[in-house]
Amino acid sequence: MRLPLLSVFGLLTAARLLVAADAPRGELIAVGQMAESVELVAADASGNLRFRAGEERTELHTDQLIRWSHPAQPRNKPVVALADGGLLVAESVEFADERFTFTSPSLGTVEVAAEQVRGILFQPSLDQAHRDAQWLAIIDASGQQDRLLLDNDDQLSGMLTGMRSDPRGSDDPAYLAINADVGEIEIAPARVKTLLLDPSLVAQTDREDSPLWLGLDDGSRLRVSSLAIDSDQAHFAISGDAQCQASRTKIVFLQAAGEQVVYLSDLEPLDYRHVPYLDLLWPSTADRSVSGGLLRAGGHLYLKGISLHSAARITYRLDPRDQRFAAQVAIDDAAGNSANVVCRVFVDREERHAQPLRYGDAPQSVDVDVAGGKLLSLIVDFGEWGDVDDHVDWLDARLVRGPQ
Repeated sequence: MRLPLLSVFGLLTAARLLVAADAPRGELIAVGQMAESVELVAADASGNLRFRAGEERTELHTDQLIRWSHPAQPRNKPVVALADGGLLVAESVEFADERFTFTSPSLGTVEVAAEQVRGILFQPSLDQAHRDAQWLAIIDASGQQDRLLLDNDDQLSGMLTGMRSDPRGSDDPAYLAINADVGEIEIAPARVKTLLLDPSLVAQTDREDSPLWLGLDDGSRLRVSSLAIDSDQAHFAISGDAQCQASRTKIVFLQAAGEQVVYLSDLEPLDYRHVPYLDLLWPSTADRSVSGGLLRAGGHLYLKGISLHSAARITYRLDPRDQRFAAQVAIDDAAGNSANVVCRVFVDREERHAQPLRYGDAPQSVDVDVAGGKLLSLIVDFGEWGDVDDHVDWLDARLVRGPQ
């Protein structure tokens, strides 16, 4: 039976609307503009991005992008720490001939050289703080051997020689082999909590080669060197030019560090001073919270920012091209409900922003003119209850620069 043309048109329109309704939407923050609930619809290899919100279209270059939406958080699957700081969720892992082959829920099969991998967390904790600690232990690992951290808290050191985390059948069982001091040892992958690869062999990466962060709905967050979206398929390269593709609707997050945006966490501070309420000194931290985990506020994960504990002042030297300082400031989600501070921004000796902040407040926007200034100082002062739980995150803290 043939359907009337109007009915066919109606079905096609409904199908398009259904697809559009399923597409991820989020807040768009770019140089000089902000929009809520927008959808990523297109990208090309030259760095041009297109977003839409209803009938409105927004086009910009990745040099202007700061962030679109937030990364998803991986749950209950092994995660791979890549050499460039990226995270890949993997359902299965194989290792042979100095190459890893991962099966990704969003990307299918991904193959990368061993030097592009820092380690693998096979058994992520259900507790978020502990899971962050597991992840950061891989990122911060040192030494000159591969190491296995086992489920009974024993460790094995040596050189990884082979692995298959998911059995193909009775003839190809799961195994993990490491050449230790006593010879080659095979162990069941189910017993391994974490694999740490020899940090001295991990490839050194240049952030300028992969200026764009891309997040997928399975919790993967990857540094990509280029992004092209054509016919709802996204194409990009990760970790030593491994070519990947995924459905456009699996992309839930983008963040860039283009020529116009410089994150404070990528700069060396000129000066830092902490004044303890009693006698406990706290450091400043970059791209992680002084609470010890990743940056989280308002239930969202942030990849970029700096974190301070009251009372503290951190100072950066401004570049003559710097025009504005911007951030969202919040009490870290891991802090206790006694947190209460005043956040200030100074340009040279002039206060340009002051904001009281309590635990539970939504992240507050900061946007300050720094043109012509020499020094930028961020200050966290004691609030009403001393320094209890005063863990403050300056999220996406950045300088926006003019042209050369």
